[in-house]
Amino acid sequence: MDVLNGGAEAIKDRIEVLVSEDGLIGFVKINKEAPDEQIEVTSQAILDALEQEKVIYGVQEETVEKLAGRPVFNLKIKVAEGMAAIQGTDGTYECYVKRDEEYKPVFDDEEKIDYKNTSHFQLVSKDQVLCNITKETKGIEGKTVFGDPIPAKDGRKASLKEGKNTFISEDGTQLIAKTDGIVKFIGNSVHVNDMLQVQSDVDILTGNIDFPGDVTVNGDVCSGFKVKCGGNLMIKGVIEDAEIESRGNVVVAAGINGGHGKKIKVGRELRSKYIENAEIEVGGDIFADYIIESNVECCGNIKLNGQKELIVGGTIKLRGELTAKDIGTDREHPTRISVLGVPTPDQASLDACDQSIAEKKMELTKLTINEKSVQQMLLENEKKNITMKKVNRQALEKISAMVKEINREKDQIKKDMAALESKKQEIEMHTPISYYGFIACKRKLYRGVKISFGNEMFHFDSDNLDHCRIYWDNDKIVLGML
Repeated sequence: MDVLNGGAEAIKDRIEVLVSEDGLIGFVKINKEAPDEQIEVTSQAILDALEQEKVIYGVQEETVEKLAGRPVFNLKIKVAEGMAAIQGTDGTYECYVKRDEEYKPVFDDEEKIDYKNTSHFQLVSKDQVLCNITKETKGIEGKTVFGDPIPAKDGRKASLKEGKNTFISEDGTQLIAKTDGIVKFIGNSVHVNDMLQVQSDVDILTGNIDFPGDVTVNGDVCSGFKVKCGGNLMIKGVIEDAEIESRGNVVVAAGINGGHGKKIKVGRELRSKYIENAEIEVGGDIFADYIIESNVECCGNIKLNGQKELIVGGTIKLRGELTAKDIGTDREHPTRISVLGVPTPDQASLDACDQSIAEKKMELTKLTINEKSVQQMLLENEKKNITMKKVNRQALEKISAMVKEINREKDQIKKDMAALESKKQEIEMHTPISYYGFIACKRKLYRGVKISFGNEMFHFDSDNLDHCRIYWDNDKIVLGML
């Protein structure tokens, strides 16, 4: 029986080094020709064999030591392991808003849709997070057991892009809206339009419109529907029996045919070809050809300009000037026009009252603080008397007198404040009213027209007046000529 007992060259010949095809795992195989053959294996011999085959990375020395101590013959034993490359992951994104084709009406508990109140436009608010972005990762290079690098690819950026009125946060993890508006996807970019353009009528196909910016309707606003916007509103058709609310200007190209109590509220200026059977509140001026059977409240001027320039029926209330060709009809159709007054209070007296009330409040605050201090003194004195089992009547009487005096002063201040408030109310009640508006009729003003400035009515005896101007001067209604 042959024994290999340390012959380095003989042991080396028996150690075979094997490497996996990908170069990531190194093995040694100690060959033994006969079962009873005795071979002494050292860890250094195994390491030398690995080095000779250029296996230099990821060598597991502990495994080598164990294998040398208790050799396993004729089997591959893993003694080295490289590091696989880690490929970078691509960036992804998750949208918190729906794409156009995904956005559909929401059913209620009874599986019904209120088509009038269903918005077919997906609205978002300023600073709202539209998408969450998972950033790409870089690849990590690997190594074979020979020490050779294994390249790794970096992940690609998420395909999401900024669009109109959207931006990606500084850390690159969120897509955010810059303004209120409607979400629109174009390819891989997300846009927020701060102006809404309705390409057709506002009807059952669009539902009611409630938009924070400007709105353009290329058709009509149909009966029973509502348009509300935070900016300007352009309607290229007509307003039927619909509800309108705009904080800006409103332009109605074809005209207004209202009815059934639906209100049109305009924050600033209204321009319409005509106004019929409408309930209207306007914060600025009104421009139209004619107004028929409508109830109008206008904080500015009403200027009629066109072929008819006519007002017939309804009630008109305004603070400014009304100019028309004809007002009323020869059939004495009831038409009411009220010029609203503007209060002109004695502002200097009101400011003086406010200043005095503010001073009284400061005095009251100081007295309240003093009262708390005195009450604290009273409490401490009572505790001291209990401890010493002695009553200092003189001190108690002095503190009680201070409390009474403070309460008396507080009551007086409250009476003074009440008197000042009454004085303010008196000034406001007797505030004179100024009427800066007037009625100008370029052709005929008929008898059925009732004109008032506040509670004062304008009276005339003839069937009609021609080319007249009715205005307020020196606390009375004056009839002048144009």
